[in-house]
Amino acid sequence: NVTINATINYTYPGVAKFKKTNQSVRESNSVAVIEVVRETPKQVANNTEFTSNILLYNKGCTDISNSETPIIFTESIPAGWVGYSPSLDGESAGTADIPNGKIIFQSGDIDKIRKRDYRIISYKVLPPSSQSQIGEFRYNLTYGSTAKYENISHKVNTTRYPIEGHLEFDLIAVGSFKGRSA
Repeated sequence: NVTINATINYTYPGVAKFKKTNQSVRESNSVAVIEVVRETPKQVANNTEFTSNILLYNKGCTDISNSETPIIFTESIPAGWVGYSPSLDGESAGTADIPNGKIIFQSGDIDKIRKRDYRIISYKVLPPSSQSQIGEFRYNLTYGSTAKYENISHKVNTTRYPIEGHLEFDLIAVGSFKGRSA
């Protein structure tokens, strides 16, 4: 680890400021850096299932393996909303703790994230049956000595679309293969 010391001392007419700070930086040629990308809608229909996706991208310079560095991911689900059926890269994995409103991937659920590669966490959500309900989702990811959490919760609103007109149409496929035999 390296510590960076920064000191700023300036004077502006009538104002003198002094600021000193220290920041620790991990220095290595083999550091995994996981970026978290959320793909969760902000507007959903009430009482209608939707899927939330969380992408874990290793933008570091080495693979991260659970055997060496435990990877733990937790998503907080708001009260009144139900999170269930968690999966990792399309395969059933993790745990849905419905009474406590958590989607949990413990050490061992996420085995490895290769450098410059993604792992996709998905789960289903059933929002409340009432409209105009705001649910605040927040993740927490830890691996080794690194902890990442969502600074600002992701807000999802149950809504309806009363102003939008209903569209109805028929499609005619000109020159389609429907009338032909193989």
